[in-house]
Amino acid sequence: MPFDKLYLKLKCNVCNGTRLHNHGHHDPFQPERWKSCPYCDPNGHTVIEATPDLIAQFLHNTDDLTKERILSKLADIAQKETS
Repeated sequence: MPFDKLYLKLKCNVCNGTRLHNHGHHDPFQPERWKSCPYCDPNGHTVIEATPDLIAQFLHNTDDLTKERILSKLADIAQKETS
């Protein structure tokens, strides 16, 4: 993964985080095993790229207190980089 992008870890939208693909049918070749979702990690999460539009939409929809906290953290980071 590139280091200049922001990624989000979300609950898988295919299996809804349950890891059971196709409602948990058994694998016919290995009947003791369940078919697991091929789209997510063992915790039931997928990773997607956060686009600048998505980040802006998130900031627009958050409450003022959260916006203030995010902006103060950004100001702290900017101040540390200039020091």
